[in-house]
Amino acid sequence: MYCKYCGTELPENADVCVKCGKLVSKVSKEKINNNLVLAIITTICCCLPFGIAAIVYSSKVNTFLACGNIEAAKEAANTSKKWSLWGIGLGIIFTFFYILLGALADAAK
Repeated sequence: MYCKYCGTELPENADVCVKCGKLVSKVSKEKINNNLVLAIITTICCCLPFGIAAIVYSSKVNTFLACGNIEAAKEAANTSKKWSLWGIGLGIIFTFFYILLGALADAAK
């Protein structure tokens, strides 16, 4: 581990840099997919309210990771994915019924 301020190599359990004396942040090296692309696709193509909720939760993932709160980051990523998938599902269902109603209206003419 290295100090992000002065670049000094530090022991793994260090909380303070031995050279510059600044606090060393413990940044997680774990990568969690924030599902932002899926949330944006949901917003643009399917269901705006669900997509916006998904974007809000996906934006929280990186913030939680930077703070070292891995459990909250995983929960926010899962919530973002859930909102996106619900939005896509509802978008497909509404599109199907819209096309069906349009076909029935044309048949009634």
